[in-house]
Amino acid sequence: MHLEVLATLEASWLGNLPRTIPWLGPLASVLHVVALVVLLSAILAFDITVLGLDPGMHPRRAGRLLLPIARGAFALQAASGFVLFAAAATTIGAEPTFRLKLLLVGVALVNVAFFHVRAGTALDRLPTGPSPNWARLSAGLSLLVWSAVTIAGCFLHYP
Repeated sequence: MHLEVLATLEASWLGNLPRTIPWLGPLASVLHVVALVVLLSAILAFDITVLGLDPGMHPRRAGRLLLPIARGAFALQAASGFVLFAAAATTIGAEPTFRLKLLLVGVALVNVAFFHVRAGTALDRLPTGPSPNWARLSAGLSLLVWSAVTIAGCFLHYP
């Protein structure tokens, strides 16, 4: 069943699009990498602030600046990644590394949700002094997991 769904996606108009428009695959690839750089930069800067490594910036202020950038970059990553995936869904979907990458993205998103539920959407509940242990733990986990997502992505074999 799993392979049938992937084959259907690959044979769909979306899967055929990068094969029929020669510049679309490279464009999706470039957008995926650029969005990755922006996403990781925003996450790194925010997590460093939560960890207290930038005492001049409060997480509330950093969040207002960086989190919308991270959300936009993640959306671009997801869209461009789906275009890349659809073009070779049966090949990429069969790779254990791809499943690991999706699992790690899921862990990262659960961590993001935990942080925001605990801190509040406006980060209003974070104290003005050092971040609480739970916030620092979440920021450290964020750095590790998003790095692992990136590494897993580097090991994927796109046809």
